[in-house]
Amino acid sequence: MALNLVSIVNKGIEQAFEELDFALLKTRPIADDNGEVQGYRATVVVTADHSNYTRSNGEKVEGANAGEVLQLTVHSSQVPTIKGMIVGIKLIKPQVHAVYATTALDSTFANINLSITAENIILPSNKGGRQ
Repeated sequence: MALNLVSIVNKGIEQAFEELDFALLKTRPIADDNGEVQGYRATVVVTADHSNYTRSNGEKVEGANAGEVLQLTVHSSQVPTIKGMIVGIKLIKPQVHAVYATTALDSTFANINLSITAENIILPSNKGGRQ
């Protein structure tokens, strides 16, 4: 994932994610050795980013994360069934567990990766209840 980390570092993940609109693209259950679902992997896209920040040269940056796709682990055994993109989802208690960079041999560029989990996802059709 290629999220711009400035707003997360400046505001913390929960406040930064409150300024993002998400859509759920797909889910994949995570089962233990006995086949019991323990959680799921969710692929989400940032449909809008209402945050902004100012670079050291004075340039104002708005909506830096719009269009970014991320995968996160959701700690809920209730895996939503989806048949297409679901806009307007909310992530409950998102947490960053690791930030690391990967690069190719002899490359001057690196990809910054985040390991993100959430307690649950609220779907808009659920009217505030958990899915």
